[in-house]
Amino acid sequence: EEIRNISNSLKENKIEVIYSSDFNRAMDTAKLANTNNQLPIIISKKARGLNMGKYQGLEFQKFINSEEVKRSFENYNIRFPEGESINELNNRLYTFINEICNQTSYERIAIITHSAAISNLKAFVSNDKYISLKMCCLMYKDNKLNVIDYIPVNEKIKNKQKRM
Repeated sequence: EEIRNISNSLKENKIEVIYSSDFNRAMDTAKLANTNNQLPIIISKKARGLNMGKYQGLEFQKFINSEEVKRSFENYNIRFPEGESINELNNRLYTFINEICNQTSYERIAIITHSAAISNLKAFVSNDKYISLKMCCLMYKDNKLNVIDYIPVNEKIKNKQKRM
């Protein structure tokens, strides 16, 4: 159902191109959501989620209970050991979007990435607290990103699509 909603959103918002993280889950989502749209898909490492270094792929409880992880979530400038900090993630995504917008003729672009990545970027751009998101619409104008709309994880996409 969520893939179908993404597909409908691509069509309704007249998206011209999809950029996707190179991780399988994101690429699979992009391909499935694009089945009826036939848009170009550009795969990029720059759209990846947070690099959690040595904690990547660990069991959630071991990850969340680690003192190193807690420090990285308390201070967004502290890197996950062998990974990146949340601010480095935000800057990487912001720079990636800036590059796309300045190097393409497409005006309506979708980026399929990971929930925590877009949730962190939304908090960074809006200078607001982190909330877990399903979808976030941003506008890039005059070299600046602004949040247009977003859908929290606990809200159904159908309810907000009418606002977008």
